[in-house]
Amino acid sequence: MSDSWQSFVSTLSAEAALLAAVGECALTLTEALVQNDPDAIERAERKLDYHRREHFNALEERMAMQRRGFGDLRLAAIAQYAPPPIRLQLDGCIADLRSRAVSLSLTNQNNRVLIAAGMDRLRKTVSILQHSAAEKPGTYKRRGIVPPTDASVLVSQRA
Repeated sequence: MSDSWQSFVSTLSAEAALLAAVGECALTLTEALVQNDPDAIERAERKLDYHRREHFNALEERMAMQRRGFGDLRLAAIAQYAPPPIRLQLDGCIADLRSRAVSLSLTNQNNRVLIAAGMDRLRKTVSILQHSAAEKPGTYKRRGIVPPTDASVLVSQRA
């Protein structure tokens, strides 16, 4: 009986370790977004996607093990059934998962805000470029004022 409990705890702690790796990669992405370095952003995104897939696989493995042994019970209820020494380990893993999940959620929200701000800056820059191109002196205007264009502008990836 203790072997199955120990394997469940080890699966749960492996999931927590992989969630920690996802959190670290998300923080790396945050730093790359703040520094506005496209190459670093791309590397951080790739690394984050890899670690997210790894964590998802560990989560699926733990959930399958949990369903086989306990049906629809939640982790907190499962911990109540565990033998006392293993219950402490389970409670520690559950607390670790919760705190890392909250931390990752906050980091993801920050990353979304940084990405939205970058997209807004890009939109404003393109708008200024379009406006300045339409108002450029020496432009032939056949019938009065040429309104600023609302069409998109092709921008290089290096821009």
